[in-house]
Amino acid sequence: MKQLINIILASLLFHTSAAWSAEVQISCNYQSFLDNSEYQRVYILNLEKLSVSDVAAIPPHEGELQISDNFYQIDFPQTATRATNMAIINRYTGKFEGEVGLPPYGTSKEGNWIRKGRCEKMKNKKLF
Repeated sequence: MKQLINIILASLLFHTSAAWSAEVQISCNYQSFLDNSEYQRVYILNLEKLSVSDVAAIPPHEGELQISDNFYQIDFPQTATRATNMAIINRYTGKFEGEVGLPPYGTSKEGNWIRKGRCEKMKNKKLF
């Protein structure tokens, strides 16, 4: 019986740590070329569900994640409090390039604004 309990506990611990490792927390500092201001965003990337959450937004902005060999692409839909936006983050250099406004992106569309900066991986935890 004791051995069965140990197996169950080990299994639960393994599944908890596996789910935890499926999430990556990154902090991105960027400059908005709309108003020349600097901003910081904190994203939680779920590598299994291919989702992203901007936890610096109130409420958190939920979006989609695409993963390639060298890049993460994050896409956020418009909500009542947040504009549609996307960003591409280089997985090796941390370079962040994004655009806020309406697609198509990368075409210098009038009314859209560009964001450029750098991201870094952080320890995945809440501070409080």
